[in-house]
Formats: sequence, C-alpha cells, structure tokens
Amino acid sequence: MEYSFLQFVALHSGLFLRRHFLQFSGLKSGELITNLLKRLQKNRHSRILKLSKNVSVYHLNSRTIHQASGYENPRHRHPHRVDYVKTKLFAIDYVLENRNFHYLPAEEEKVSFFTKNLQIPLADLPVKTYKTPNSKTETHRYFVYKFPLYVTSLSSELPVVHFSYVDPRPLGSVIDYVNHLRSYPGLLNRLQEFRFIFIYHASARWKNAESIFQTLRQSGFNLNREDLELSKLFHLRRAWECQEYEKSGSLK
Repeated sequence: MEYSFLQFVALHSGLFLRRHFLQFSGLKSGELITNLLKRLQKNRHSRILKLSKNVSVYHLNSRTIHQASGYENPRHRHPHRVDYVKTKLFAIDYVLENRNFHYLPAEEEKVSFFTKNLQIPLADLPVKTYKTPNSKTETHRYFVYKFPLYVTSLSSELPVVHFSYVDPRPLGSVIDYVNHLRSYPGLLNRLQEFRFIFIYHASARWKNAESIFQTLRQSGFNLNREDLELSKLFHLRRAWECQEYEKSGSLK
C-alpha cells in the first residue's frame, strides 16, 4: 500500500498531505501514514513544507523513489514556490477523485500517444525551447504545463482527450491561463473532440475562464471558426476548496 501510494505521488505531483494517503488507501486510522512519514524523514526521502501553522505538506524529493516510479520528473524533486505547491495539491486532489481514467503523466507518454496513436505531427504539439547558457545547444520540451491529462474511450477509434488547467489562487493570473491555451492550437485543431477541465480555487473564476476560452477560440489562437460547430466541449470541474490551501500565501 505504501509503495503504491508513493509511486502515485511521484507520478502526479511529488507533493502530498496526510489526508491524500488516507483517501488513496481507504483507511480511517492515521497510524500507517504516521509510520510512513517517520520512515521517509529518517531516510531523507521527503521534507516538510508549511502552508500554515497547522498544515504540513510532504515533498517527496527522493531520486530513488522517483526513479522507481518509472517516470522520473526532476521538477517533482526540487523545491518550488507556494503557487506551484498549491497547484500540485489541487492536481493530486483531482486525480484521486478520478483515478479510473487513463492518465498520461510523463512527457514521453504524451508525445507517444499523440504522435503514434493519433498520428498527430510532432510540430503540432505544445513545445517550449530551452537554450543552454553560453552554448548554442537547444532542448525541446513538450507539454511543459504539468496539469492532469487523461484519455477516455481508449477502445474506440477516436479516444477523447481531457486537458486541464489548475488555477490555485483566488486571483489567479489571466496571463498564465491565456499563455497555457495559446500553446495548444496546433494540437486542438487536430482533434475532432476533446474536453478542457478548469480546476479552480475560487468558485467565481470558472465563468471568466469559460469566457476567455470561447473568446480565444473565436478570435485567435489559430482555431478556425468552423471548429466552433464541432462537438468540442469546455467542461468545467469545480476544485475541492480545502481550507488548508487558503490559510497561507508562503511556505516556510
């Protein structure tokens, strides 16, 4: 049970709360997670971050555990700002509530699925180019926004892809959301059907998110007007507004 949970965390977030283990395991008693946390701390496989005085976030920063998951993501092992931490906590909440879907957590999985299963050209996938300082070397990274992405109807000829965006702040940046959407036009144009899930912190945010999405589709990011007539849906999913995400704006 403990190994399965740690593998799950390594794949989807790198960060977790005590209640995530209880939800994952279906247990009510906290004795097992208490012992697990003690072992992780003793072996230096995790560190504790504080969102507030009463809320501890556990950062799984062990390279050994991440490698054992089969999909090592270096970003999951390194410390990050509070917004990143909250984003990952919202993401793991969502995945825990929807564990029956076929997720593609790793970059290699996503690239392979779209290029091989759906025959979409690599040039149409969302990509970001990184340049090495003092060098002409360039590295192309695909799907740099590590939000939950899963596929349903795998048995059909046209599986439905579910994209998502996590907005962890009460007043999240519109620019971040728009930039995220603008990185996907080539891919979205290739899909006959998809779902886009907005996972949010503040309950009033979804209306603005939907309006921005529709405006961008109609006036920009390379989606054709005729695509508006297709059965492409903007599916809104409410985030679980847990009090521990709202008590602090900084990590300690």
